[in-house]
Amino acid sequence: MPYYKRKYTENENILRTHLADDINKIARELKGRTVLQDHQLKRILAVENPEDRVSELISTLKEYRGGHFDAFMDCLTYFHHDKLVKEIKGEPVTRSHTQQTAYKKAEDDTRPVCRTESVIRSHTQPTAYQKVEDDTRAVPGSQTQQAAYHKVKDDTGPVPRSQTQPRDKNEVCEITESGSMKDSHERLWISMTERIVYQLQHDLDDAMMRLYQAWIIDLDDKNRINKISKEKQEVDAARELVDLLRNRGDNVLERIIKALKPKFNIAKELEYELNN
Repeated sequence: MPYYKRKYTENENILRTHLADDINKIARELKGRTVLQDHQLKRILAVENPEDRVSELISTLKEYRGGHFDAFMDCLTYFHHDKLVKEIKGEPVTRSHTQQTAYKKAEDDTRPVCRTESVIRSHTQPTAYQKVEDDTRAVPGSQTQQAAYHKVKDDTGPVPRSQTQPRDKNEVCEITESGSMKDSHERLWISMTERIVYQLQHDLDDAMMRLYQAWIIDLDDKNRINKISKEKQEVDAARELVDLLRNRGDNVLERIIKALKPKFNIAKELEYELNN
């Protein structure tokens, strides 16, 4: 079952309960955003019971490939159903102040101790991360130590592109692959193009930063996309980026998913579709 249909099916009851009071406004807003057509809106509003109207809306959205899932979630956020959206997407709901305090304390007890804290908390033993970091800085230029340093960094978070090799633009171009995606990957990419564009256009700079750090696009690509964004619209720039990514090597889809997954829900959808 596609990602969007699974989400709609699993959450239909909770959507019926939470959206019954706002269903008319939501349906009209979706019509205004060209998600629904006029005859579809009339059919939904003609249903007598508000909760059944919600079910009719969900059934209508399921008819579309992709289900206009992102547009629907965006519409719910517009009507202040933020918590519901996070629950449907499987994102963590913001904690209460008490929970945040308890979480912060637990985090402080387990996170690596930085250099400034080590003076205050001298009783705490240095972490493995600190040890490798200190060792690699002791003898500048040691390739073995630098490799060990970057390995530990890779285990704890992304290494900023400025700290990785190569830095020379010609070498970057060699790493940035070219060529079409695998046929099966390209078919999936094309089928989900509109949803990818819709999501990336709202945070294009962040998307490009992540793709750039993953060596999927280079500086020339970033400059070209930014120029389109300034001269036209974000959606045109996002569409150009999506077209460009189709020609970054036969295995680029997995790399794109890995780069975007921490921030962009569309990457999780792509991963689900790819593996099912």
